Amino acid sequence: MIESTETYMDAGRMMRRACERGEVLGQYDPHRLVTDVVALLEERGLRPEYEGRLGMASAGAGMLLRALNVLPFGQYIPDDRDYEHHH
Repeated sequence: MIESTETYMDAGRMMRRACERGEVLGQYDPHRLVTDVVALLEERGLRPEYEGRLGMASAGAGMLLRALNVLPFGQYIPDDRDYEHHH
């Protein structure tokens, strides 16, 4: 069961869970995701505007990435010492 969205989507916890499963999480730049989504929406005939709201859009993109078990680029990436207790 998921404790809370905030706790569950914490980058450090995501990394630990992936390590416990023997996986490596992918990374993606939230700003790039915003650009990708804007392009997709334009292809679908919409006219998205985010001027003055890039921070909000990027924060939402970061949340989406974490919900999909992908680390937003630039998040804290633990080094090997963070994994010592799992091996």
